[in-house]
Amino acid sequence: MQVSVRDCGPGIPAEYHERIFQRFAHIPNKDGVKGGSGLGLSISREFITSQGGELWVESQPGCGTIFHFTLPVMP
Repeated sequence: MQVSVRDCGPGIPAEYHERIFQRFAHIPNKDGVKGGSGLGLSISREFITSQGGELWVESQPGCGTIFHFTLPVMP
């Protein structure tokens, strides 16, 4: 099964796509403000991969972001 969530935010530059899944990672916004603890995406990826799935991001600055995750379907 695959689930995708899209937003219309400012987007994430490609050089940060893997970094955002690291614990306590923050990426700078246009105002230099950090938001959140930097744990949500790392915890989400760990949980999803522990269940046999994957979590990844597609994004470009100015074009919003799409997060995708897959999980195996149990019989």
